[in-house]
Amino acid sequence: MDIENIGQQQEKMTPKPKLVHSKLHDYPQDLRYFISGLINTAGFMFSLWMATVSFREMYSASTIYAISNLFFIPIGHAVSSLLVFGWPEHYVQNLLLNAPIGLVGTAIGSFATEFLDRLGFDAVCHGLLGRLAIVEIEEEAARVYTSIMVMIVTGVWGYIVSNIVNSSPTPKKGDKEL
Repeated sequence: MDIENIGQQQEKMTPKPKLVHSKLHDYPQDLRYFISGLINTAGFMFSLWMATVSFREMYSASTIYAISNLFFIPIGHAVSSLLVFGWPEHYVQNLLLNAPIGLVGTAIGSFATEFLDRLGFDAVCHGLLGRLAIVEIEEEAARVYTSIMVMIVTGVWGYIVSNIVNSSPTPKKGDKEL
């Protein structure tokens, strides 16, 4: 038997993850992760916006970010499970296994938000985009630039670590089936 046939037989024997719809298996996992990320990001940005509007006079930007992100960890995990990795047999155990990814992402995001806020990142980006005639310079700088940068940094972190934690182990040459 050649190596390709062995790989195909192992693929057939490996059960497909339980996604929200079986047609999602027709799309590569990276594309499903990207779609999941878009849904999670839109949901998180909406909840962050609501929290910022409601609490900006009482709490710092980094505190609002951290609390919003903590509340969104289970929602994001459920969306990722349903679209990307499959619904786990033991959901709470899997959520707890994945929670450190979200918690470290929250810490990274909180630190980055506070750091960029102190640097005046939004004003710098807005001024630069104004000089390039992309935005009107008379407008006040929104906090969107910091949010986008933090989203990119934490998104890359989450993508790499989630794939490491949630991907099925690949069989190694010489492994025996039980």
